Amino acid sequence: MIFIFGALTGVALFLLISVAAPELKSLILLLLKTKIEAQEKLVGSPSMTILLNNLIASFLCSYGGFFTTMAFLRLGEVSDPSLRVLRRLDSRLTQIRDDRLKFYLSLLIFPVFILFLNGAVLGFLFGFFIHSPAEYFARLNPHGIIELPAIILSGSIGLKIGEAMLPRLNTDFEAELTEEVRRSIKAYILVVALLAVSAYLETM
Repeated sequence: MIFIFGALTGVALFLLISVAAPELKSLILLLLKTKIEAQEKLVGSPSMTILLNNLIASFLCSYGGFFTTMAFLRLGEVSDPSLRVLRRLDSRLTQIRDDRLKFYLSLLIFPVFILFLNGAVLGFLFGFFIHSPAEYFARLNPHGIIELPAIILSGSIGLKIGEAMLPRLNTDFEAELTEEVRRSIKAYILVVALLAVSAYLETM
């Protein structure tokens, strides 16, 4: 649902820009193209660039919330006074009185944001093919049929970890969170396998 909402937002943004500032469409497309080309030069292969991008996105989607929360758990009174940035963050976190809200933010922000952003980018690009959707979906195949479920599955892993942990705030939270992540590793291995297959199909 988050991915679909992002895609609809991307289409709506494309239509809005088309009416209000048509020149921005080409600029945004150019920025996306420049980013991809820069990564290709760095990595040396278009398929490896796609794989690397997808692996980073999927990892953050699945486990970004875990690492953010583990860092969050080590803030507060134990933060080193010399780490001024963390000390400032400590004071802001203490202003959030609802622990559940704090952990919603730390556990779920990565999967929600990345799923939404991926959907929005694809929705925006769909705008360029709005009069020829068959061509759009043809360009996504065959690797997109595997890649998109992999990204959505990685988001599901991150969301599941968050939703599983929120009712356990009064338990040994850190140990329970680590164990929940361990249980998700098999599913994430499937994500990596799907992305590898997708990258292989991209080279064919």
